[in-house]
Amino acid sequence: MTAARAKAEAALARVKGGEDFAKVARETSEDPGSAQDGGDLGWFGAGRMVPEFEKATQALSDGQVSDIIRSPFGFHIIKKTGTRPAGITPFDEVKDQIRQQLSFSKGQELLSKKADEMTVKLGQQSSSFEGVAHEMGLTVKDTGFIAQGDPIPDLGPMPQLGEELFRLKKDEHSNPIPSPRGIVFAKLVDVQTPTAAPFDSVKDRVKTDLTRSRTLERAKAAAADLTAGGAEGFKAAADKKKVEVKSTGEFTRGTAPAEFDDAVKTAIFAHKANDLLGPLETTGGVVVVKIIKRGPATAEEIARVKAGARSQLLSRKREEAYGALLQRLQHAATIEMNPDASSRRPRRASR
Repeated sequence: MTAARAKAEAALARVKGGEDFAKVARETSEDPGSAQDGGDLGWFGAGRMVPEFEKATQALSDGQVSDIIRSPFGFHIIKKTGTRPAGITPFDEVKDQIRQQLSFSKGQELLSKKADEMTVKLGQQSSSFEGVAHEMGLTVKDTGFIAQGDPIPDLGPMPQLGEELFRLKKDEHSNPIPSPRGIVFAKLVDVQTPTAAPFDSVKDRVKTDLTRSRTLERAKAAAADLTAGGAEGFKAAADKKKVEVKSTGEFTRGTAPAEFDDAVKTAIFAHKANDLLGPLETTGGVVVVKIIKRGPATAEEIARVKAGARSQLLSRKREEAYGALLQRLQHAATIEMNPDASSRRPRRASR
């Protein structure tokens, strides 16, 4: 388990344990912009977030908290605080957003040109990596030795950059890689053979991992015993072992319990009434699921899906119109650049 994943799981455990989501986000999020707002990203429509984030958000009900979601920007935990139908927003309400978007768009254009220039100079090999960076007024930072999956110093979890680094050979440099703080070029300075860490420095983590692993093994074994008697004997076997049996009530894929990830939901919806499934590993532990009833989608569910599809279509049309408006305004607008703002990408997630 990577350090970033472990941190995300610890944060999720706190939220599942009843702690305030905003408080946990402020204390653990590595996105300084949204962290100070308690992870609040504001309203956003279709196409505004990376696909992994958007798909997870759409699957949540209002007030529901997601499992851990991975995107190119790292690990995320999402709480859906509300939904509102798509519509045309009055210009006065979005003019500041348009101005910021224009500024961001111009900043991205400048960053892209700078990255292209850096790529060309590195390809010409007319100077060292450090020399080219200095020539272009860029900062070079030494990360020190990092293990695969570790967060990048000053950048946080960046799976794409980490994977790229471990594909490089010594003294090779990467292609431009987008990050939450701009565009990054990396050079592999040295490779060190992994060595065993001193026991005192890892004993607490080893103890925690071992305890969790053994607990999980015992839970799976107990769950396997429960399923051995089949669906008819499930309740009696659970009572004999003093295992709690809870009803989830009826649910759809979109309203399934938060601890059921996609794999668990896929397994459940692939079976029929009176089937007994398990052991199934969830974020909350190990479960055995007995399907009481399986039926077609209700009229309400069909109406909800249709409304969601209609809302998404309207949102996409609005985004297309919004983009066209931005292009028209970009040619006519006077833009005052803020170097600090233009060097950052927009906030994409709360963790």
